[in-house]
Amino acid sequence: MRKFANILTVLIVLVLLGSGGVYLYQKAHTSSEGTGGPSGQDVYVPTLYHGGVVTGGPVSSTSTNATSATFLASNLLNNQGYVSKISFTPNVSGITATLPATSTLKNYLPLAGDHSTVLLCNATTTATMPFTLAVGTGMNLFQATATMAVNTGHCAKLDFWRATNRDIDVYYDLGY
Repeated sequence: MRKFANILTVLIVLVLLGSGGVYLYQKAHTSSEGTGGPSGQDVYVPTLYHGGVVTGGPVSSTSTNATSATFLASNLLNNQGYVSKISFTPNVSGITATLPATSTLKNYLPLAGDHSTVLLCNATTTATMPFTLAVGTGMNLFQATATMAVNTGHCAKLDFWRATNRDIDVYYDLGY
């Protein structure tokens, strides 16, 4: 009987130690101090996403029958968030489409270093209806191609970066 009591005591001690170990292990991994995800929406440290990142936003659509058009702040930032694509339909040939002046973009990229990428697409169904892109006051254009024309059915990639002087640098590339 004494042998049985000793074995039972050892088993109880092992179970208690094992339970405590599991409890401590779980406690360490559920702590928000240095492990797990961020506690808020702002992250101030470099972050590695092993599964990748999917970004996007709403699509803005606009058209014109005039020979010039100026995009509005709402074409870049609307009530659904930062726009990821602008579908522009020119209805006449020879249009110059101008991005908005930075004075109208107070809520778009508010801090120096803020960045947003937008695809600006020519959505016309007319065979040959390219439009030429221009930038508004306070924007600095840096282009990777010699032409500023966006052909029918094609898109231009626009990378917007807020500069320290409140200007917005726009990096432009065709071929999409």
